Amino acid sequence: MASKETDSQIDKLTNISGPEFTNVSLEGGPKQKKIPRRIIHFSDGVLEEYSTDEEEEKLPEKPSVDPKTLKWVPWFWHYIVVSAVTALGAADFCGEKLAWFFGITSPKYQHAIDEYYRLKDEEENEKKTRGEKYEEKNSQLSSINVDNDISMTPFPVSTSGPNKDEYEKY
Repeated sequence: MASKETDSQIDKLTNISGPEFTNVSLEGGPKQKKIPRRIIHFSDGVLEEYSTDEEEEKLPEKPSVDPKTLKWVPWFWHYIVVSAVTALGAADFCGEKLAWFFGITSPKYQHAIDEYYRLKDEEENEKKTRGEKYEEKNSQLSSINVDNDISMTPFPVSTSGPNKDEYEKY
């Protein structure tokens, strides 16, 4: 009986005409498509992030202190620190808003920078208008009509005076 089982197994191995042997994938098992962790859209394309290598490791948060369990001196120190941090945040916020209100957030020499760019724009506009005027003059010069009139003389017509001899040459 054992020989019958081995003969059937050998027949299965030698018979390679089945569909499982003709369509063999050399890349391994079926791969699933990776799903991006995050998709970022830019003006010039899309960035898909797959790994978390760039992420910073999050530090575990410090356990908050329960002031009810503290003695008197640590309890007092805890509230001093908390109030100082809160006051510093409020002062920072108010300082930013006041600086914006009074206009002291702009660069010290912003007026000079603006003047430079204004003059630069004026020069470019002036060059552009000069170029247009030059092109207009050139277009007028290229369309001059020349009359070939033989009766025209190269010298002014004067039959009297010192140029009379010069006139008679022609």
